[in-house]
Amino acid sequence: MKITSGEITFDLNTQQRRELDYLARWRADLAYVTERWGKDDPEAQVSRGSIEFAFTVLDRLHVPFWLQNAALAYGEDWRNRQCESFEHYLTRKGYEVA
Repeated sequence: MKITSGEITFDLNTQQRRELDYLARWRADLAYVTERWGKDDPEAQVSRGSIEFAFTVLDRLHVPFWLQNAALAYGEDWRNRQCESFEHYLTRKGYEVA
């Protein structure tokens, strides 16, 4: 998948895409848990640790920060994430996805 933001283009492979989805899922989990039970809930701490791990993996895979930030923003709105794909989210936010 090719994603373009302005004049920057990044070719996303399957493993990178999978890890971005992992990051978005954990961010959605953190948003849900924090909303329901507060930021000090043990599950929120697990989610934060998983997000940090996802950042490490994505950095090793050379995924640019702007794309990692887009995955975080996508996951943060956990209600919308349930009915909209990451690709549709990116398109709605002005990225070109091919």
